[in-house]
Amino acid sequence: MDKREVALSELVRVASKGSILILGCDSKYGFLRLMMSQGSIEEAREILNTSETYCGMGPRTHLYTVDEMQKLLERNGCELLEVASTPSLSDTFDISQFVEMNMWEEFRYIELEICTKPEILGTGLHLLFVAQKGM
Repeated sequence: MDKREVALSELVRVASKGSILILGCDSKYGFLRLMMSQGSIEEAREILNTSETYCGMGPRTHLYTVDEMQKLLERNGCELLEVASTPSLSDTFDISQFVEMNMWEEFRYIELEICTKPEILGTGLHLLFVAQKGM
């Protein structure tokens, strides 16, 4: 069992039965998309092959797919209730134009509306999971 599995197992162990767990992680496909958009083909290939990259100033970190995290949660006795990928749109382009046009609220509404759509999950840099520990 690797460190990620041990950490999640411990989190679930100390949670009460029926507890709601909210987990966040970095998205494999979101970071892959980001590297491709920046022309970093070698880093994109590395992400595709290893599911790891450097995030911020820390060590290499594991990048998850929705399926991978769902299986990890299920192996630890949790039911997945909801998944969101956020942000999804604002990673794609400069959003300052919406602020300047006083359309920030409308942009935010659309962003929140699409962040849980199955067909785009994982396209943002981060994934959010809501799960419930078994009874």
